[in-house]
Amino acid sequence: IGYHSDFSNILSIRRTIAFLPFFLMGYKMAKGEIFVKLNDILKGKNKNKNIKKIAIAIIVIFSFVVYLLINKYHISYTMLLMGPYKAYRDVFARIFIFIVAFVMSILILIICPNKHVPILSNAGKNSLGIYVLHRFITLIFLEIYPLTIYSDVLILYSLILSVLIVYLFSSDKLNRWLNDIAVKLTNYLTSQKKNGKLIEIAMAVLLILLLVLKPMVHFMDTRFGNTKNDTVTTEILTPQIKNKIDSAVKLTYVGDLTLLKDQVASAYDLRNNKHYFSDIFKYSESYLKDSDLTIGVLGGTTAGDNNPYSSSNFTEKGNPIINMPDSYISALKKAGFDLINTADNHMFDFGYDGVIRTIDTLDRNGIQHVGTYKDQKSKNNIMVLDVRGVKIAVLSYVSNINGNKVSDIYKKYPYVTSIIPRTTSKDYSTFYNSIKLDFKRAKATNADLILVMMHTGVRYDHENSAFHDKWNDLFSSFGADIILGNSSNSVGSIEYKGNTLIVNSAGNFVNSYQNYDGDSSAIVNIYIDKDTKKPYATDIVPLYSQEQKDGYYSALPIYDAINNKDIYKLISKFELKHIEESLKVTTKIMLQKEVSFNEIEKTYYYIDNKYYIEKDFKKTIQSYKNKELYKLIKNAKRITFIGDSITYGGKNNYHPYYEPLMNYFQGRYVINLSRNGFTTKLVLDRYKKEIANSKSDLYIIALGVNDIRFRNSKISAMNSKEYIKMMSEIIRLIKKFNSNASIVLVAPWVSLSGDRLTVLSDSQKKRMVNEYSIGLKNYCDKNKCLYINPNNYIEKEIKQNKEKYMVDCIHPNNSYGIRLYSEALLNESK
Repeated sequence: IGYHSDFSNILSIRRTIAFLPFFLMGYKMAKGEIFVKLNDILKGKNKNKNIKKIAIAIIVIFSFVVYLLINKYHISYTMLLMGPYKAYRDVFARIFIFIVAFVMSILILIICPNKHVPILSNAGKNSLGIYVLHRFITLIFLEIYPLTIYSDVLILYSLILSVLIVYLFSSDKLNRWLNDIAVKLTNYLTSQKKNGKLIEIAMAVLLILLLVLKPMVHFMDTRFGNTKNDTVTTEILTPQIKNKIDSAVKLTYVGDLTLLKDQVASAYDLRNNKHYFSDIFKYSESYLKDSDLTIGVLGGTTAGDNNPYSSSNFTEKGNPIINMPDSYISALKKAGFDLINTADNHMFDFGYDGVIRTIDTLDRNGIQHVGTYKDQKSKNNIMVLDVRGVKIAVLSYVSNINGNKVSDIYKKYPYVTSIIPRTTSKDYSTFYNSIKLDFKRAKATNADLILVMMHTGVRYDHENSAFHDKWNDLFSSFGADIILGNSSNSVGSIEYKGNTLIVNSAGNFVNSYQNYDGDSSAIVNIYIDKDTKKPYATDIVPLYSQEQKDGYYSALPIYDAINNKDIYKLISKFELKHIEESLKVTTKIMLQKEVSFNEIEKTYYYIDNKYYIEKDFKKTIQSYKNKELYKLIKNAKRITFIGDSITYGGKNNYHPYYEPLMNYFQGRYVINLSRNGFTTKLVLDRYKKEIANSKSDLYIIALGVNDIRFRNSKISAMNSKEYIKMMSEIIRLIKKFNSNASIVLVAPWVSLSGDRLTVLSDSQKKRMVNEYSIGLKNYCDKNKCLYINPNNYIEKEIKQNKEKYMVDCIHPNNSYGIRLYSEALLNESK
């Protein structure tokens, strides 16, 4: 099951599959009386009386070894038994855990006493009741004591509750009732009697309903436009919201600024004996400088060239040791970073001296920093930054330090950093009270808001751990207005919890590690309302780590990869697909809204758990005020669009090509008589009644390209003469019911090469589009209709950058594509 990455735990199916081997083993062993035989062999008369002691010793040793392995490699039961494999070695880990479980099961059987034991014997005999019913109690328990308020005393409560569950649900009476139901149901199903068949039919119908329910809901939603099948709705950024964002104080945050082995080595210039890192920021620098405060996480040390530079590319086992050249800090300053967080799991990679030297390097380069300190006074002195009149108190915490126990670091250097404690730590109370004192000091500064830098998380995991969520909630309850998390080396979600804005992780800003989505990250912008002095909105600029030369990577904003012609022409088709996957990963995790190139935007806004896009087409449309199409739309109250999938929008999440136009001309009643694959004949066959009832002031008709592509005489106009005949029939029908209606006829849309739905060659298709267009123009000239041929305008733009505008060879995407098509109509109008 580990090879199926999309396998979910709906109806606990993963759990069922994971436990099935053990159920089968128990069933087979009981049936073959293997337990009895094993008992006779190990515990019979004259057998070794020390067998139990040996078994107990082996269990203890085995448990300790397993604990060490799990602790070292961060192995979770989900990864081992229920989740998809993340690496080939996970297969062997899963085999190992099955072997461990089998051996432990036998050992537990060995140490079990050979007599009746109160509660335990009943629990063994009546395990069905416990297994079936316990989950309801644990769910209630979690509601009363959620993970976010975890404390050691809950272990005691859990133990007491577990004993009660075992005692109550292992009662003979309850289990007789459960077994009777199970036996009767089994007998019904295995017999060929009427009741059994009825149960089979009912279960089959229920299963079919469950199987079709989700696709049906998806179809209904997409068909009628109720939702885009996302966890958040898509909103259009209004001018009021945009103005508020533009006037806000802007904070910019990026994730780990870690330099791995290859990145350091490839930046070295042998001739000058220097490392050059400025190219890392050549595409992102403008975004970083366009901010009131730019924040990053160092993710390592500058321990000097007397120590070895970064030792790993994250591909080797164990934790890498990170040491970066001093010139990297100079590059950070030049790129626009104002504040660096140094509280990171790599901070002690070169000991205490490495920590101090890193602080000194940042000081020499004039970069403010938080997270590590030289003395207690520096630590107690809460940093308060005045950013365009907004006072921000900054706190920083780290949960783990590679190669060191945080309690040992605290004992030796109590001032060097601030710790996020785990409940298992014996110094938990000390660290916890210290954090509360920090917030008290921060509030005493009269700062407008408190910003917390939080270094915790599971490497390569997009989801928060319970520990991470717990401390998000605690920091929020203490008074944090903004929490900026990092450490997972992969992007995490953005969320609003109460009055707290949380960015769980912005990923790796740039480094040479690309597995586990390591090449996907983002620049996160946070907008603080100047009146309320609180965070109002966020946006993200998705980034992709692009290899510029062997081992040397730059942070490439994905929007620029598609829109900058100089960058775009250097990207291969293979890499372009990888960049799109990176975009999807980043937007899906950070915004809960997967975005592809179809909706490519410079920035993606996220406000109060809602996703916003900026589609301000106003200035472009206003520039065409003198065009006849503009005047016709402006003077019309009812407008009917007739067309195929481009007008219907069925290939780009139901955004018709005219959407940007009609967003500008508010208050018009719009009727869309279009469907995927429609031709002139299909419109006349299917939409006569709708056309008659539409009674609009203006009809904009864009048909013909499918007549050319399909070459099916039953549904298509097979030549220019027949095409004009069909179009004139549609117009005659319109005029019959509304003789004063204005008519706009659009030439058959452009169809690029690679069209799989036609037998025509590109040259044949282009020739026929031209013939149909000429025929349509002549018709318009004779019948006083407005003729528009937008194809030359569209083709010119698409030729430069197809991915920016198109879903495929014929359909515009729902971002720049439909804007291009709308503008093309206005531009080519008289």
